[in-house]
Amino acid sequence: MEISIVTAYTWSAIMMIVFFLLAVAVAYLTPNQKGGFDVTKRKLWFWIFAALTPVVAFIINYYQSQDIQVVAHKNKFLMHSGIAAGLTFVLFIIIGIIVSKAAPRTKLGSWF
Repeated sequence: MEISIVTAYTWSAIMMIVFFLLAVAVAYLTPNQKGGFDVTKRKLWFWIFAALTPVVAFIINYYQSQDIQVVAHKNKFLMHSGIAAGLTFVLFIIIGIIVSKAAPRTKLGSWF
C-alpha cells in the first residue's frame, strides 16, 4: 500500500489544531488565582501541548508507515513525518504568540 507524503503533513496539521484548541480550552478553564499561579499554569499547559503536538503527530505517522512495503518510500515518508512534526511545533508557537499578543487582556494573553 502506498501512502502519500501529504498524509504526514495532514496528520501533523490535525494534531496541531487539536492540541492548540486544547491549550485554549485549558487556558479558559483555569480559574484566576492570587499570586499569579494561574498564569504559570496556563503557560505550563501551553508548552506541554506544544511539546506533545510533534510527538503525537510523529507517532501516528510512524504507525501509518508500517503499511509501506518499499523501504525507500518508507524512509521518504518518515523523513517528511519528521519535517511535518517540526513544522507543526514551530507553527504552534508562532500561532500562540500571535493569539497571545492579539488578546493581551484575556487569559490567552498570559501565554507570552
